[in-house]
Amino acid sequence: MHDETRAALEALQTALGVSGALAEDPIEALEALAEAAEPLTKRTFDGDPYPPLVLALAPAPAELEVATRVSDLVAFETRWWQHVGFYVDRQEDPDGRHRVYIRDEESLPGQPWHSLPSIAALAEGWTQAAGGDTEVDWRELDDDQWEGGPTSGAFVLETMMHGSLAAQWALAGIGAYLPQRPELAEQPLPVDADASGRELCLHALRVLRLAGSFQLPEEMPELSEDQQAYIEHLRDLEDAFAGREPAVVTDTAAEKGPLRKEAKTWLKGFADAAEPADPLAGLGALLGEPEPEPEPEPLTTFEKKLRAGVDSVITKLVDSGDLEVLQHEMLIDELTRVAEDARSPKHLLKKLVRATVDSEAVEEIYASDDDLHEAFKKGLGFV
Repeated sequence: MHDETRAALEALQTALGVSGALAEDPIEALEALAEAAEPLTKRTFDGDPYPPLVLALAPAPAELEVATRVSDLVAFETRWWQHVGFYVDRQEDPDGRHRVYIRDEESLPGQPWHSLPSIAALAEGWTQAAGGDTEVDWRELDDDQWEGGPTSGAFVLETMMHGSLAAQWALAGIGAYLPQRPELAEQPLPVDADASGRELCLHALRVLRLAGSFQLPEEMPELSEDQQAYIEHLRDLEDAFAGREPAVVTDTAAEKGPLRKEAKTWLKGFADAAEPADPLAGLGALLGEPEPEPEPEPLTTFEKKLRAGVDSVITKLVDSGDLEVLQHEMLIDELTRVAEDARSPKHLLKKLVRATVDSEAVEEIYASDDDLHEAFKKGLGFV
């Protein structure tokens, strides 16, 4: 343990009124303090999160649980900040420190709030809060190469949340999945044995979403139990994309559990979606009668919230004279859909700015790209 970390944890221990020797591992020390001190709680996960993620009407909590476990993060909550989660990376960064990520989770899927360089920075903030002052000036992490990709637990967590397993299951359940990059399925995941398990899981999700299937590399990284369970679950989703009944649903339907009814309903809808098309479909067009327009795919919960946020930002830009829009709803639809492949909040903001600039629904833009970026950043709560 770094001297700075030990000193910060000892100060926190004193502020919490907890006695005893600290564990040498800083994460174990935090876990022990959370067990002994009432203001701190370590978030624990019991049971199988996958049936609720696939079948529940509100899958966001289960999706966050899965992403946390696969990302190899330890989640804490405090009584000082309601609806705020503190995520400690089990994996050390190049300096041998465990980075910490703070998320505002009042409305799931939640938004990143602060990124801290170490457990010491976290302990300093908690010590201040234990003394009665929650206006903490958090010691912020400077972005670096580690933070910009799947070496970072936060990158994996946020990318998995925005990649939304629940949204993929919604597509599979109604037979609406179509591969965008089927050629990717023929290539092993671009991960070698030196990579982390969470990196492999992230690549597997990305390739499965784009291709409908994925191949594991011959030399596999070491996977935790949670990561192994995640890969097995993605195989269930792969089955569903291919029109095969997935085990996660059939097993739930066969058990006398709380989601048995939902599982049976899901399987019935899945079977109905696989029925052959009506042989008379399209006859109206042959007879000169217009076919009805297909219903648009339903928005996920995340897309609904994103749409509302984007709508607010565009409205403010129009009202301030920074933007002239030809078709407001068309623009909002375009911006909502660009979230589908966003890898992170930072990437999402870039995609929103570019989509606004390139949209045919926009007449004139008087704001700079930086102004648009700041407007979306503030309006979507990424500040």
